[in-house]
Amino acid sequence: MSIHDAIRDQTNAGELFLLTPILDSDPLVRCLFVSREIYEAVTDLGDGIDERMGRLRARLEVFIKGQVITVSIDPYRARNAYMAWLDPSQREV
Repeated sequence: MSIHDAIRDQTNAGELFLLTPILDSDPLVRCLFVSREIYEAVTDLGDGIDERMGRLRARLEVFIKGQVITVSIDPYRARNAYMAWLDPSQREV
């Protein structure tokens, strides 16, 4: 089974959800599948949206729209990076 098959199966089962840009006019460049809990937390645009979830949604939008992201190879110097390697690196996915 390929990773694409696994993602399709989990999507069909309602376990994974494709996060798309908030604005229909924005491009979907990178696919990001999230759990139901994350999907519901970052797509609830009602008055009661949690500020932290709003910030998370904005960061995820940068990724899915294909904007430039910074990556630090030193996990201890990643303060301004979008992503960083994990420590220990053997735990990376």
